[in-house]
Amino acid sequence: VDFEYTFITSHYDYQEGNPIDYYGIQGPAYTNELDHRMFLTGIRISDSWDQKVFRYSFEYKNLSMLPSRLSFAQDYWGFFNGAPYTEFVPSGYTAYTQFSGIGGNRNPNASYSQNGLLERIYYPTGGYSLIEYEQNSSGTNVIGGCRVKKVFSYTDASATPVVKRYFYNNYNTLSSSFGYFRMPYNFLYESDTYSYCTQNTPKTCHWGTLVSNSLVGTIYNNISSITYPVVTISNGENFEAGGETHYFYLENDVEGETISISGNEVFPVEYSNDGWYSGRKSRETYLKKDISGQLIP
Repeated sequence: VDFEYTFITSHYDYQEGNPIDYYGIQGPAYTNELDHRMFLTGIRISDSWDQKVFRYSFEYKNLSMLPSRLSFAQDYWGFFNGAPYTEFVPSGYTAYTQFSGIGGNRNPNASYSQNGLLERIYYPTGGYSLIEYEQNSSGTNVIGGCRVKKVFSYTDASATPVVKRYFYNNYNTLSSSFGYFRMPYNFLYESDTYSYCTQNTPKTCHWGTLVSNSLVGTIYNNISSITYPVVTISNGENFEAGGETHYFYLENDVEGETISISGNEVFPVEYSNDGWYSGRKSRETYLKKDISGQLIP
């Protein structure tokens, strides 16, 4: 088995951080390291005599449009959002006049976060699969990153595709999606300090620190930005050939106790590892349409 790779160079239209700020180092070697990515483009499988060769190849979305790894164009979860800003702190914090007019757009944008995702798989038989993505969401909440929306499978370039469409909810609730996630919030850390003047008069100073990352972790169960407990797959655009619903285990890490320091909550880290089990399939249900067109198991 041989693996084939390609290296791509970052798109430079987005402001990026200084490597010295992250590593305390500088120089061309480190700059190149931050501006390059490696992608798997093929897998070549041959027999012992190298006579019979099977090759799988892969294509990705808009590789030439990826930013530097330290680009400021990131949403709250760290996915590329195409926003041309020069800082990570989010905008909108106006309680302190010093923060007015600063901050960037950290909202998710699937048009950009799809860049670099796997788009086509070519098979040794001559067929291929085309993958379509959409923004992660749960109800009305938009979450960073993308999920698979449809997969089109072709036996050859002129064939009619076999379509699989993905819904992120139970088969009887397909109009909305549902997942477990953590919304980013509380980017402002506040504290008080106390001092005394010469007349021993107490003086209180209130401090606000605007930070770039949410004080509450945004990665659910240390796995991903969102975890879907149920996924329904349609064979065809609208279950023309039936479908299936897959159910997955979802175990939560147990959080430590929230403590208070100088009147400010310090949010805990998990002290269990129960979340490793999340994502394992528990069961599946096969679906068909009844005479009225309703989905039934």
